[in-house]
Amino acid sequence: MFGFSKRRSQFETVVDTYHRMLLATAARLLGRTDHAEDVVQDTFIRLARQWKEEMVPSPAMTAWLRVTLRNLAFDALRKRQREANLHQRAFQFVPESVGPYRNAGRVAEANTVSLAEQALSVLSERERELVTLRIYEELSYKEISETTGLSVGNVGFILHEAMRKMAKALSSGSRKEQCPHD
Repeated sequence: MFGFSKRRSQFETVVDTYHRMLLATAARLLGRTDHAEDVVQDTFIRLARQWKEEMVPSPAMTAWLRVTLRNLAFDALRKRQREANLHQRAFQFVPESVGPYRNAGRVAEANTVSLAEQALSVLSERERELVTLRIYEELSYKEISETTGLSVGNVGFILHEAMRKMAKALSSGSRKEQCPHD
């Protein structure tokens, strides 16, 4: 009984240590806090079930948590895309009389998106992930390589291309703000 109590206490320490970092990463990858919370919770559930070593924060645990979170986040993104495709097909059968109202929520949402989020949106899932790990998580190319399984050189190339795309999106976005009639 004492072993279970000790492991539970250690697990709570692990959650306290990693929760904020994982939630921030998941929110950036998924773009929605509510989905991020679900993915982080699933990550910790997997840790509790699968982690065989002592339940204490360590570099190995950090790497395991990042890889698991990444996989679960991409699973969630794929699921969300499948659901969006189903909704889009369903909207094809909506009468034209309700057409103008169908996109009102999307327009309002688009108006509230910041320039940085717009720049991130031009990136692929992989590019967005690497930018998140490099900029927000402040990981080195080597740490990103270990998390994603990409070579260090490939990480550098993808990040370079992602930054180029973001810079282009930001510059075109700022021109639109300056010239709203164009």
